[in-house]
Amino acid sequence: MKKNKLLLVSSSGGHFEQLRMIKPLLTEYEGVVVTEKTKINNEADYYLIQNGHKERFFFTKMLLNTVKAFGIMLKEKPNVIISTGTSIIFPFVLWAKLKKCKIIYIETFARIHDCTRTGKVMYKYADLFIVQWESLLDFYPNAVYGGSIY
Repeated sequence: MKKNKLLLVSSSGGHFEQLRMIKPLLTEYEGVVVTEKTKINNEADYYLIQNGHKERFFFTKMLLNTVKAFGIMLKEKPNVIISTGTSIIFPFVLWAKLKKCKIIYIETFARIHDCTRTGKVMYKYADLFIVQWESLLDFYPNAVYGGSIY
């Protein structure tokens, strides 16, 4: 039986801190970590370009990140992608769907009473969508309440 290979991916900052909470999975499973390249030294195996949806060159950076994501997917060949957010996950979703890779998305702990933009999109594409607050089940009725990862 093939053991799952994980790709853990998130943006920098609080999303990366949440990703660090599930990083112990990499002691049980083979896998790598992907985040954004910032001035803060986030320990990861791969770095994409930091990109916010309001940035002037958003689409150019997203295209470059998509090419980098494709390279990472080809090299690492994960069969499960786990993300705690933001738009850094989108290029991986494209390749994951092409390669029949499972996607697990964990909506951010910071949202208690409303959804994130990324969460709204990922709810449609994730094979497993996890919320950390029961109140979010009103917005994501098919999600799984997992409780806090802290």
